[in-house]
Amino acid sequence: MPEIQIKSSSLPRRCEICHQTDLFDANSNICSRCASVALPTTTNNVRKPAITNYQNSNKVFTNLLISMSMVSVVVYVLVAFIVNILFSELYHKFGIPTFLISIFSVIVINYLILLYVKDSMIKTIPNTIRYVPTKIENFPNLDIATLNKYTQELIYLGFQPMVDITLEAQGGISTPGFARIFFHPQYYCFAEVAEMFPTNKNLSKPMKAGFITHFENDWSYGSTDRDPDSASYMIRRPKRLGVSYPNRRISEIFQAHLLQVQTISQNLNCPVIPINSLEEYFFLQSVISKEIKPHVEKLNIVKGIFDGLMCEISPKYEWLGDYPRLSRGR
Repeated sequence: MPEIQIKSSSLPRRCEICHQTDLFDANSNICSRCASVALPTTTNNVRKPAITNYQNSNKVFTNLLISMSMVSVVVYVLVAFIVNILFSELYHKFGIPTFLISIFSVIVINYLILLYVKDSMIKTIPNTIRYVPTKIENFPNLDIATLNKYTQELIYLGFQPMVDITLEAQGGISTPGFARIFFHPQYYCFAEVAEMFPTNKNLSKPMKAGFITHFENDWSYGSTDRDPDSASYMIRRPKRLGVSYPNRRISEIFQAHLLQVQTISQNLNCPVIPINSLEEYFFLQSVISKEIKPHVEKLNIVKGIFDGLMCEISPKYEWLGDYPRLSRGR
């Protein structure tokens, strides 16, 4: 795959859809011939959601640890009180320190809490996901201004708008969301511009963009300008590689994505899959989504929560899974 240099300091000279100059206005970036893909206009009644910085967002695992610590203190004090009143003779009769009973109770309670957390996680993960075409009119709170901005930038980079979708989940819980899918025919790379609308406002999911490339032998690599997510890091898998570039230009992310794709493909001897249709793309994405529930079922929940907590303390911007180990072996 050839390396590219993206220039963004000058106006485009032609339409990136029909590649003609006769009906293209460089100042407005509009081609009258391609009016069928004109961007939706922003209306005054559209509310732009506030973007929550990662460092100020709700820390799921941190809050869980705080809750478990508070429960532990209450259980320890309560059990110690009961044991000292009703079972103080145990120490004199069997030589069992009463504080050991309290510690054992705390361990049991926390273990049961972790089992409950894992079971709750599994129940929220959908069994299957369907990609359903949708319209922006179905999302009154959609950040259309940012959607337009991303769309213009991606078209300039050579991407073609394909379809607007939402997800329908079977089983589990699905967060309502909107996504616009783009395709780059030269590099077989797909891009998604997505915004989620969680019922919990503390878990803000503002509109962001990402690139995804699929390789043979079931490898994939994604790049995004979204902040790193502790829950996603907890369920990371060895062949699902990715990186986060918050606050970087989408053109810079795309260039870095292509360079890393080239390196991964060469080092693993895994060619990029030449995807040419949405059906192929949705199939590969569904394969990735179906991996999650079995992975969580096998997950050591103690290690998983520890990993999530560490990601919240020190955000993990890159995950390369088994790639470094396998590439060194070549």
